[in-house]
Amino acid sequence: MLFQFSPEALTAPARSRRIRCLERHIRQTSEGRYKVQDYLEWLDTDKIPIPSRQTLHDDMAFYSALCDDVDYGAGSKWLHVNPAIGRDVVRWFMGGGWETLIVRPRLSSSVARCLLMAQKEDREVQFLYSKLEQLGQGISRAETWRVIPHHIVPGLDSAYLSMRLHSGRLATFNLARIIGRVTQTGQGGARYQPIQEEGIQSYRIDCPDSNIVTQLRAQYQGLTVLGSHQLSTSVDPPTQHFLAEMLQGWILRTAKRKGASGVTPLTWTLLTKEENDG
Repeated sequence: MLFQFSPEALTAPARSRRIRCLERHIRQTSEGRYKVQDYLEWLDTDKIPIPSRQTLHDDMAFYSALCDDVDYGAGSKWLHVNPAIGRDVVRWFMGGGWETLIVRPRLSSSVARCLLMAQKEDREVQFLYSKLEQLGQGISRAETWRVIPHHIVPGLDSAYLSMRLHSGRLATFNLARIIGRVTQTGQGGARYQPIQEEGIQSYRIDCPDSNIVTQLRAQYQGLTVLGSHQLSTSVDPPTQHFLAEMLQGWILRTAKRKGASGVTPLTWTLLTKEENDG
């Protein structure tokens, strides 16, 4: 998603340094239009040697070719970041198979890149977020949030990031529910409270079907067999929600292939320290 994450970063050192500068500046917000003069001024501010104007044009064209959300050239003198494009973010967070599906999450590559840049530099971002209401309770409401992106959270149905709140607590956000522009505020993490990590916790997974226990253990690593009807694993709470959906989804798909009429439920139980040590 970001230039420094990709094999393309292994270009000539001088160009790589310039492209990183270009990306760091344009990814301070999720949409915008920039000219070569803007790029030149960023290089000057960051005390990076400025090449010829043609080389600057070539750099911007090179970066545009790497990113689905950036348009440059074709007679235009502007580099345009388009927040309506989402092919790269779907591939990065969810896998290549998702990008060909007609129905997929409404994700923005430029929003994701802005958030990942803020995560890398420990910078605060601001955005409008549509909170999901409980079924039957009306439409969702939108709220403005100021947070610092912290880490990627696995998800089956969208792209998720854990964000650091001012209080130090971590909260998970669905990128498909971000409305409009994401912008860095200019603030860093120094004024935030220390992170309150929930930490790794151990869970017992009960299953009434011993055959499914055996199949799950063969299918997925990270699961430990406790007995013919029990598994265990140790993960952080946000990942536990993802794993619960993933394992139950696997059981549902397997049951349908076999023509079974019912679905075997999994029951997750948080283990106490004594139970875990035992």
